[in-house]
Amino acid sequence: MPLNNKIPAFVDNPCYICETYFSQPASLIKHMKNSHNVDLEPRIQGHKRPQSTKYVFRNVKGKQCRNMMGCPSCWFYCNYNDFERMQDHIEDIHLCEDGPDSEDPVEFDDDEDYRPINNEKKLEDNELSAAINLLSDRLKALFTK
Repeated sequence: MPLNNKIPAFVDNPCYICETYFSQPASLIKHMKNSHNVDLEPRIQGHKRPQSTKYVFRNVKGKQCRNMMGCPSCWFYCNYNDFERMQDHIEDIHLCEDGPDSEDPVEFDDDEDYRPINNEKKLEDNELSAAINLLSDRLKALFTK
C-alpha cells in the first residue's frame, strides 16, 4: 500500500483499569504500578514503532487521524476505547505467570480480524530489520541483568 493511501493514526496510552489516558507510555507504566500495583516492563528505548501496511503513525492527535490505544510494553495497538482488548493483551502477554507469551504480537481494529502481524504476510526489509533489532535488544537486556 503506497504511503499516501495509508490511514493516519495516533496511538494513545490508556490505563485499562481506570480508563485514564496518559501522554507517554512511561507515565502509564508508573501509574499502573503506583495506582494499581501492576508492574509492566517498558519498551526498549531507541526504537520507533514498526511501519504498518495500513497506517502511518503520527506523534500528535489530529482531526484526520484514527485514534488507537497502544500497549506501553510492546508495539501492540487496538481500537480506541477497547479497554477489554487492551486488558486481555496485557494480561495474556505481559502478566502471565509463565512470562511473555511465545505467540506473535497481534494487530486489531474494526476493519480486520485478529491476526498475527508477521504470520500472514511477507515482511518488508525495514520491518524485518526492526524486528531483529528489537529481539537483539531484548536478548541483551535479559543477559545483562
